[in-house]
Amino acid sequence: MPGIFPTRARWSRSGPIASFFSAFLDPQICILCGNASRTALPLCVSCFEAKFLAEARNPRLTRCLHCGKPLISAVGRCVTCRDEADDSSPLDGIHSLFPYSPACQDLLTRWKIEGLRGLGVPLTELVAIALARLAEGEFGIVPVPPRPGKIRERGWDQMEDIARGLERRHGFYVLRPLTRCAGIQQKKLGRLGRLENLKGAIRCAATGPYPDTIFVIDDLVATGSTLAACAEALKAQGVGKVYGFTLFYD
Repeated sequence: MPGIFPTRARWSRSGPIASFFSAFLDPQICILCGNASRTALPLCVSCFEAKFLAEARNPRLTRCLHCGKPLISAVGRCVTCRDEADDSSPLDGIHSLFPYSPACQDLLTRWKIEGLRGLGVPLTELVAIALARLAEGEFGIVPVPPRPGKIRERGWDQMEDIARGLERRHGFYVLRPLTRCAGIQQKKLGRLGRLENLKGAIRCAATGPYPDTIFVIDDLVATGSTLAACAEALKAQGVGKVYGFTLFYD
């Protein structure tokens, strides 16, 4: 699939100019293998290909329809979710790529919290590869909206970076109809608190039309409450099927 995944040369030069020169002035150590990454990012190309790219391209990997974690049986839900899952969820399924291991937590922290935006390039490649093999027919992509004030505080949003890359480099149809009202940050709450905090907090613009199928993308899924709130808002505007898609699952 030419052009979908980055070559060694393209990846190492894909970030901002400062990020490129940091490969020489401030050598990076790969967070997975501990060796010099030889790129401007704390992730070497060998580990990216072996640990992440292979997983994103795996056509046989199936996921629990409720939590997005890998399945080890032919049943559509994992053992935990068979008893706990709520059939009334507006989501038609969740697909998550990687477990939230210590290395992935470090990766997400470097990207999302410390602002190493160059990591968004290989992460976008992974999302593009997985969505290309998951989706059938016409579909749209909707990024989870940032909390109010986030852009003002940090100057950027990690999921908007992913969405922009999917749109400009890979030709995916991206919509941005969702907005989020003020509320406590989800990561500070438990499962029930997250559900309560999001009631009516995510809204969808009334204008359309929308594709019949939409993938709502986020970086991490824990309880699925944010994805479900997005799906509820989209379906209220007539969207037929809404799936969640995340890079990591916890």
